[in-house]
Amino acid sequence: MHAIVQIRKCLTVLELGSGVSTKVIAHALMLNHNNYKDKIGLVRRQNPFKLYSIEAEKEYAHITQDTLGSLNEYVEMHVIEGVQSNFGPYSCGRYQTMPSVCPDLIYIDGPSPYSYVHYENEYFNISHPDVTNVTCDLLMLEPYLLPGTFVIFDGMTNNARFNRRNLQRNWLAFEDTKEDYTIMVLDENPLGSHHKNQIKFIDE
Repeated sequence: MHAIVQIRKCLTVLELGSGVSTKVIAHALMLNHNNYKDKIGLVRRQNPFKLYSIEAEKEYAHITQDTLGSLNEYVEMHVIEGVQSNFGPYSCGRYQTMPSVCPDLIYIDGPSPYSYVHYENEYFNISHPDVTNVTCDLLMLEPYLLPGTFVIFDGMTNNARFNRRNLQRNWLAFEDTKEDYTIMVLDENPLGSHHKNQIKFIDE
């Protein structure tokens, strides 16, 4: 993941579920900042070289932040409740809200099903320990993503397959069940001048 953030010259990363990955991504963004801060004048980003880390559990968010040290300046931590929701006819988990950002990379390792607010009138309790975690944050964000957006599912293979079946745009995907991850990239033509400037920056 550290290499991916550098090779793809990521400026904005959205992390769903904090932990060791937070420090890894933040360090890679620090290196990108040092290498490219003077080369992104034409790239439309309000707050470049930033990791937006979303965590449902306040305790885990604090533990993660305490490990970051000087890397804290590259991380914006959000504690947001995990909720049981629906995507179309399907019960699934998601975060209650999401920061308005345009990520180059989305890392998905949450929310934990044990964090979901569940009501007795729900059709199906997805917090049950025998049920695999299925989330729909990526599906809800999909219309706003730029071509080239890179997605990593850390484990959660059933969730990755659910998302792949329900995504509407053109995605390329690779699943590795042995190493327990899935990677995806949004494979579409550039959108306009601002997006082309970003692609030029990445390719240089």
